[in-house]
Amino acid sequence: MRVLQAEVGTINEELEELKEQWEEYKKPINEEIVMAKQEIADKRVEYRYKQEKIKNLKQEFKAVVQEIAHKKQIYDYMLEDWETMPKDVNRNQYLKRINVLIKDMKGQ
Repeated sequence: MRVLQAEVGTINEELEELKEQWEEYKKPINEEIVMAKQEIADKRVEYRYKQEKIKNLKQEFKAVVQEIAHKKQIYDYMLEDWETMPKDVNRNQYLKRINVLIKDMKGQ
């Protein structure tokens, strides 16, 4: 019986030693896993930020495109309006008006 108890004690000691070795072996692996998970979490946050930024840029781009289209419509309207205006401005009337303005300024 004592022999069996001694063998069981020896086996228990070996088991404890193996547990300690396993824990020492497992510790750096677990630390690597934790660090890898943290890096993944950090990258996810960064990717979400970048996705949000891209989404905002797309919205801004869309707004700018709409603004350009609106301004082009205004330009086309003004160009059409300008083309329909009479082009035969009387130079003499224009010069007389300038001279009247100059005389008024001198009179002040």
